[in-house]
Order: sequence, then C-alpha cells, then structure tokens
Amino acid sequence: MKVPQQGTAGSCLPYGTDTDADLIDETAPLQPHPKTTTCSIQERSRQSEIIRVCWGGGTVAWLALAALAYLIALSHLLLYRLQEFDKPAGRSHQVGSFWARGDLNHERATKSVQPNLLSKVELSSSTSNDQKSYTNNPVGILIVYGPEEDPWQKIMAQAIYEGCQSAASSDFALPTNIQLKTVASATCTFQDVLAADAVILGSSVENANVHPAVQQWIDRQWDITRVDGSNAKLGAAFVTAGGITAGQESTLNNLLKTMMVFRMILVGGETWESSFGVAAITAQAPFMPYPENDDSDDVALFPPSCYLPPGQLVSPMFLDQARRLGSRVANVAQKLNR
Repeated sequence: MKVPQQGTAGSCLPYGTDTDADLIDETAPLQPHPKTTTCSIQERSRQSEIIRVCWGGGTVAWLALAALAYLIALSHLLLYRLQEFDKPAGRSHQVGSFWARGDLNHERATKSVQPNLLSKVELSSSTSNDQKSYTNNPVGILIVYGPEEDPWQKIMAQAIYEGCQSAASSDFALPTNIQLKTVASATCTFQDVLAADAVILGSSVENANVHPAVQQWIDRQWDITRVDGSNAKLGAAFVTAGGITAGQESTLNNLLKTMMVFRMILVGGETWESSFGVAAITAQAPFMPYPENDDSDDVALFPPSCYLPPGQLVSPMFLDQARRLGSRVANVAQKLNR
C-alpha cells in the first residue's frame, strides 16, 4: 500500500500532492542513506584497528612482566643455593649481592691455589725442609724374582735395584726402602708385598709362561682377602727369555694381569719399546756371548764384534731398560706417596 507523501514547508511540492513518485511503499524494507552507510563502515574499521593495537601492546606488556618475574624468581633461587652451599663450610657471612659472591669466589680460589704455590716455593727454596717433610713417608719398593738360581734374573733385578736408587738420590731427597728378594718362601712373604708401595715382579720364561717357582709362590702366598683396593700400590714386571719370540711378552702380560687382580696400578717402562715392562733376550744372536763352536746360520749372520764379551750374560741395552724401569717406578711411587 502506498501512502501519499504530504508536502512540507519549504518543499517544492504543494501540500497534498498525490503522485506515483511521492507515494511510499510501506511494505518495502528501509534503505540506509549512502552517506550514513559509508561513515558507519569507516568508523567500525577505525575502532577495530584501535582495539587491535591496544590488544597487541597489552600482550607485549604482559609477556615482559612475566619474563621479569621469572628472572627475579631465578635470581632468588640462585642466591638460596649459594647460601646452602656455604653452610657446610662454616661461612659466617651471607651471600646477598653480586659483589659478595665475587668476594666469595675470590676467597675460594685464593685458598685453593695459595697452599700449592707456597708448597712449591718452600720445596724449591729449602732443601732441608724438603728432606724433613719426606722423611716421615719413606717409599717402600719390593723387587722379587725367580727362580733363585737363575743368573740372568739376578742381573736384571740388580739393574732395576740400581735404577730405583738413582731416582731416590737425584730427583727426590727422601729415604727409599728398596728390598731385593727372591720368591723363596723363607726370603719373601705376602706381608712384604702388602707393606710395599710398589712391587716389581720378575720371572724367567718357561715354555712361554711364568716360571713354576714364581707361580707357586704367588698361588701359595698371595691372599686376595687381605688386599685393600683403595691403596695406590704400583706394579711392574720384567722377564728373561731365550729368544725374541719365545714367550717373553705373554709372560709379562701374565704377571701384569696377576697384579691387576690384586688391585695394583701398573707402570710400564720409560719408552714405548718397554711398554709392558722389560724383557731381556739371553740365548739368541747377537744377545749372548759369541759361541766359538757354533756354526749355525743365526750365529753367522752377525760378526763376532756384535756379540757380548766373554763373561757378560745380559746385553747393556736390556740392562739400561731395566734401570729406567726401576727409576720410573720409584718416581711414580714417590709422587703418589707425597
């Protein structure tokens, strides 16, 4: 239904004009004015932009506050841990600031480093004080070998003994108790092994194995139940063999493994040539006296000057390795015994 539009004051149409253009359809939906629609959209977009900016800024602020709170809590936790750490040491001061923690760390470093520096200065400046400090802790080294009647074993053991003595007299000013014994039960017991700071065990090679006299002495005398694994007892080995590949290294390994079972710390020779200990070759050319009546091919390979002089049973090369082994064992034992 169309209702006639009434004329109003100032209108170009006279009052009461009834035309089709002036009729308003009441059933048609109302249409907003174009200007009003454009303003409303722009205003809404502006409001949305303001809300988005405000919300984004608030999120950043909340994240910053959360991070600050986390850092504060972490700093308090670290301070608490430092205070708990200092309680067993009997600290009287409290760790309350960064500078206090710095002073505490400086104090710890000073106390831990200063005694070592002072001890080095005292040892280098006064020989009498050095001797006095070490006199109460003599180092005991036991050199035991077998069989007793083996002359090559005796010569090698004596060279090791000399090496131990030379280390004690040149590098360290303290008395060293060095014992040279055989595996005879009346001569050496397991109590001697327990009392020593280092044990150097020697054996001749018997069919690529430890000599029965040495092995029986170990089996009958040594008692694993009397061994304290916390003690730093050193162990080393030396052997004498007839040939270069006649079982000297396997015998060395057997002696070393036995000492490992009894919780000893193994010490090798001074150079890589004697890594597992010292092995002397005694019956193969040219590591023996020249055999006058031997026309074998091995003997003919070397001129007579390469052989040992008459009466000398062990090559000077092996004796030098034995002395170095004794010196190294003595040095390590003395350092551990400080």
